[in-house]
Amino acid sequence: MEDCLFCKIAAGEIPSSKVYEDDVCYAFNDIDPQAPTHFLVIPKQHIKSVAAVDESNSAIVAHCFEVIAKVAKEKGMDSFRVVSNIGEQAGQSVFHLHFHVLSGRDMKEACFVNLQRLSLDYYNVTSAGHMLSRVMSDTDRIASCLAWVFPDILWGFAYIFGVLGVMLSLSPSLAMTIIVIAPIVTALTVYFQKKLIVLNREVRAQHSKITSSYNEGIMGAKTSKTLALESRLTDEFEQTTANAARAGILHGRMRAIYVPLIVLCGTLAASATLLRGGSMAAASARAAMGSIIR
Repeated sequence: MEDCLFCKIAAGEIPSSKVYEDDVCYAFNDIDPQAPTHFLVIPKQHIKSVAAVDESNSAIVAHCFEVIAKVAKEKGMDSFRVVSNIGEQAGQSVFHLHFHVLSGRDMKEACFVNLQRLSLDYYNVTSAGHMLSRVMSDTDRIASCLAWVFPDILWGFAYIFGVLGVMLSLSPSLAMTIIVIAPIVTALTVYFQKKLIVLNREVRAQHSKITSSYNEGIMGAKTSKTLALESRLTDEFEQTTANAARAGILHGRMRAIYVPLIVLCGTLAASATLLRGGSMAAASARAAMGSIIR
């Protein structure tokens, strides 16, 4: 297909990090890896998804799995996952059959070991749905931090120190006018970030409780009906959603205060710099005019 991303990659029209290629399929590294080893295997013939596999193309799919086994062996992958989403609601974003192959991170063992360390009291008061949703939420948060937060921090520091270096080289006095505001911004950031972290954790905790309520409600539907617990469970769910809404509003209000304060500090620093710079330029102009008149 002309408008298919993976068809263009397989044809070489879009560059990619090739892992394997033959006449039937093409393998390349994922641009946003979710594991230390993460590559995709796609057939060169356009097949929409697994749901479109039939007698006419099943041999192509079988060959893709042969390639997966071959590449995994070459990479020394003894344990790995093969994932293929079917349909938009299941998470398929490119409608060309593709298989994600992931390896190198034993999350299952790490989660299992951590769950074994918890006390019996924890399991007595915590539902299975809550634990599952917290594990999913935490792993997703860790992945996003590794992928985006740390690079953003490094870029931010490089940008700040680069700008400061240029300002100091051009005019140390004007640069100091801006640097004076830095302790105020730092104090505001430390104060608000502590509160924002606590509120963000509360929001995530409430969301995990909502997810666990869904899970427990679906899995225990027959028990709830048998024991006539619908009313009580409904009240508990309404209370949980109200707590989640309250936590989200508090987090939003805190950010609504923090961000404008930082912008205000930056504006004041820029205004002070412009005022002082204008005064210095005016004084230089007056001195130049005086020397000319004399």
